[in-house]
Amino acid sequence: MSSAAESTRQPVGQAVAFGLLAALGATVLVSSFGYGILRDGDRVGPGLLPMVVGLLLLLLSGWQLLTRLRGGARGPVAAAPVGPGTDVLGRTQAHRIHQLRMVVVALPITILLVGFLGFLPAFGIFVLFICAVVERRRPVHALLVTAIAVAAVYGIFGVFLDVPLPAGVVGDLFGS
Repeated sequence: MSSAAESTRQPVGQAVAFGLLAALGATVLVSSFGYGILRDGDRVGPGLLPMVVGLLLLLLSGWQLLTRLRGGARGPVAAAPVGPGTDVLGRTQAHRIHQLRMVVVALPITILLVGFLGFLPAFGIFVLFICAVVERRRPVHALLVTAIAVAAVYGIFGVFLDVPLPAGVVGDLFGS
């Protein structure tokens, strides 16, 4: 296949991926209001985190989508290439696109797992997948990052903000 055809396909694929992520962000943002942003006494409600995450995903993905549609820069990593066709981490454009696709596929699967396993286990699996499979980190490093991320989310939202995290079917079976 010619490199001209590949270079035309890559921005289109990126635009589609960022468009899907922006749509997902908008969906999460809108649905978060159904959970309640604030509780009585101006306490944080269970919809605040999805609202913030949905808004950030919508804004960041929308910005990247507009950049791709205008044919602009590929981002700060691509601005400082190390070798021909690689970024500062040594990843090619095709590898970065492959990583993005894996994350785009993993996110809705994670959302489906929340209803079954609960938020914390599903989030942990998602972070572990990103570290071990997408970023190809060593197992010990991936497990450490996952444990810290899950503990931080639980500490911030489950303990400090006292936001009830979804337990899922499995959590309901065990009385969580």
